[in-house]
Amino acid sequence: MRSILGQQELDELLSEREKLNQALQQVIDRQTEPWGVKVSTVEVKNVDLPQEMQRAIARQAEAERERRAKVINAEGEYQAAARLAEAAAVISREPAALAAALPADARRDRHREQLDHDLPGTDRFPEGVHDRNGAQGHGLRSRARRAVGQ
Repeated sequence: MRSILGQQELDELLSEREKLNQALQQVIDRQTEPWGVKVSTVEVKNVDLPQEMQRAIARQAEAERERRAKVINAEGEYQAAARLAEAAAVISREPAALAAALPADARRDRHREQLDHDLPGTDRFPEGVHDRNGAQGHGLRSRARRAVGQ
């Protein structure tokens, strides 16, 4: 029995159990027929696996899960890239679509971020200096923002 079961892959052992039962039945019948014994049923119900085999199976299953996760991630990135390409094609055909896609608030926020980037460290006046409204601590950035309507 061990020789027949040992020749099989684990997934075959689980999926083709009926075929293996028949093969075992034939081997047992050949061995017991000279004695006049007939075994009516043979079933593989439980297979004990060595610890090394269990660890190897666990590693294989983990590798398969990781592979599937990578495939799913790659598929998501592919779909995102395809959508970006579609958007770029629409914008290249109709540049006005870009203006519609960016609401006024987003354009204003982007402009504010650009001002912050262009005027580093200029958000405060030196000690004792006040802006034209008499408030201290509002520097060039505040004036620049007021100039753009923010």
